[in-house]
Amino acid sequence: MPRLVERRRGIVKQSTATAKLGTVYQRKGKAMRERTIVTDKIAGMMIPADRKALGILTQSERQKKVDGTAEKEIQRLCEMELSRRGIVYLHLSPMAREKCGWPDLTFVVLGVPYAVELKTAAGKLSEDQIRVMREMERNGWRTHIVRSFEEFRELLK
Repeated sequence: MPRLVERRRGIVKQSTATAKLGTVYQRKGKAMRERTIVTDKIAGMMIPADRKALGILTQSERQKKVDGTAEKEIQRLCEMELSRRGIVYLHLSPMAREKCGWPDLTFVVLGVPYAVELKTAAGKLSEDQIRVMREMERNGWRTHIVRSFEEFRELLK
């Protein structure tokens, strides 16, 4: 089995790998860490509990994690913009489950209520979100699905 040893700036990386499965050893100083590399095909065949115990994510799980981070960043920027403009807004914590489907941001500008759901380019609305936004529209709210900070700034113009 081929072995690869790479030395750079005091870091030693040694790997033993086949096309499907491998082990990577990383050493920095005296600490040695072992990590198993598994292809998505193999990870998809594993029991979710086993994947979780080993810290292995499938490609779709990794994408959800990245999308969640991206959505949080869009939310942070939007909240900063609202604060900068002196607009009071409501953002419910994800732990506030009593309002399932409630939009990420709700606020009022010059007497007009807005409900904004923030999503990444690949994000989709849940059934609860669709239902709540339709009910809000019937009650006079302006509802929007925003996929970028630039789109949010255009909405406020």
